[in-house]
Amino acid sequence: MRPVWLGAVTVCLGLGGVARGAETDFLPDNRQWNGLSELSAVARGLQQSLQLVDHIDWGRLGVGPALLLVYPRGELPEEQLLAFVRGGGRILIADDFGDAEGLLARLCIRRIAGARLRTAATYQGNPRLPVATAGPAYHRLVRGVDSIVTNHPAYFLSRLPTLAGFDDGRQQLLVAGEIGRGRFVALSDPSVLINGMLRFSGNLTFATQLLRY
Repeated sequence: MRPVWLGAVTVCLGLGGVARGAETDFLPDNRQWNGLSELSAVARGLQQSLQLVDHIDWGRLGVGPALLLVYPRGELPEEQLLAFVRGGGRILIADDFGDAEGLLARLCIRRIAGARLRTAATYQGNPRLPVATAGPAYHRLVRGVDSIVTNHPAYFLSRLPTLAGFDDGRQQLLVAGEIGRGRFVALSDPSVLINGMLRFSGNLTFATQLLRY
């Protein structure tokens, strides 16, 4: 997948990875159910622009943009990313297949995939669509959000406060923290942000709050 820049917000899809032939998952120009065109539209409504790039010049990046690592494929530049945050930058890590596990571990977050979620709530009884309960409403990321519908999610284990999760918050979907002068957000299921999932009001509100944050 290719990096994607969002004007004041930078979306990096799979830094270090290579797009496979017809793969269109999580691309911002994909208007199908698995694309991010709706997220791109939300960004435009917040006066942010979307632009694809293949390379980030870390020396010239500065801390104005925020990096959204959505569906990363391939090795991530962990040292550059952590230095970016320590210097005052902001990142989202939304991993799907474990390529960001090394970076998450550096943030003391353990990613668990393939394990059974302990949740009593699913969308219309579909076990593939477990519903995460939002945590403390005082945090900007979940303000106005009661729940987030997920799609085959992994989950996190960490000592960070659970902003949304399963099993009374013990299995985490969403966490956030600070390093140095910057801050990070980790989301265990990037599909929360795709077009097909933004039809759920909680997901759309969360996506909007995320871009604002």
